[in-house]
Amino acid sequence: MAARQNIPAQLRLKEIQIQSLKGISNCTITFPADRKVTAIMGMNGSGKSTIIHALACCYKPRNKTSKENNRFSDFFTPHDDNNWRDSGFTAHFYAGNLDNQGNKISFVPTAAPNDTFTQVYAKVSRWQPVYARRPVKESLYLGLQTLGTLSDDLAASRHAKYAKASNPLISNKNT
Repeated sequence: MAARQNIPAQLRLKEIQIQSLKGISNCTITFPADRKVTAIMGMNGSGKSTIIHALACCYKPRNKTSKENNRFSDFFTPHDDNNWRDSGFTAHFYAGNLDNQGNKISFVPTAAPNDTFTQVYAKVSRWQPVYARRPVKESLYLGLQTLGTLSDDLAASRHAKYAKASNPLISNKNT
């Protein structure tokens, strides 16, 4: 069994390296320390939501969130066609402290060699790391399911059932 890492009290995301997750593979996204906001943009189906879901799973929420404990299975729902086995990504964090000046709160990185923290997230037989061992940070995922129109529709679900359907208008006969 691998030794537990000592997780620094304050972390800021530095980089996420996605080895394989849904349709994304071998993708690295860097979050510069001097930027407070990072926009993730792209065409429909390009993986924006997959990236946001992975980021939501990086932290153990301090309080109640939109999802129970931001579990991987909340965002990467296992089903008959995919159980996410061999999916994984690595998150690299800056370690540091918060400097509260009253009207301004800033993140002050720790000096080397203790300036980074790395955590691997992967699915082998189950998602790793154990949920309770993730870094703690306020984390709230706001997705389309929080919109009134979808949350009021009890039939709306991410759990899909596939069925084979036949269409009398489509024929395999050669004419």
